[in-house]
Amino acid sequence: MIAALGISAILRAVPDGLVRRVLVAGTVGEAVAAEFALVAADIAASVQVAEMLAAPERVRWALYPSTLHGLHALIYGLIAALDATTAPRVIDSLAGLRHLAAHRDEPVFRSLPLAELTTYGFETLIRRGLDLGLADAFLDSPAYAAYAEERAALGLG
Repeated sequence: MIAALGISAILRAVPDGLVRRVLVAGTVGEAVAAEFALVAADIAASVQVAEMLAAPERVRWALYPSTLHGLHALIYGLIAALDATTAPRVIDSLAGLRHLAAHRDEPVFRSLPLAELTTYGFETLIRRGLDLGLADAFLDSPAYAAYAEERAALGLG
């Protein structure tokens, strides 16, 4: 309980992410701090899923997380948000992942495995979509068609 109070104080008082991670690790240990960071990234990305689905494409680019863990969490958030009404926006948001380096200036997007994350995301999203009876959402999606065409052009389709 005392450690949790210490972490809450650190989160409120320390704006620098790197310093915050070091202080949290010093409070609860490195393994627990690493797990905490993953959960925090998951929560942050989950909050952005609703914003992404509501935002027009030009605004959506700024909402993608800029870390590998954050992007993984976003993928799972998009998968969880998939239903008949959200399918077009979920598919568009996931398809956009592979184009982040072209739409965001941060150098990190040129080094992240964006194509692989997109493929993994679509494999999992399609599986869930089929379970929900949403196969037509993928067949009708221009974003998914463009993704599939790019893969086919690379000999991956």
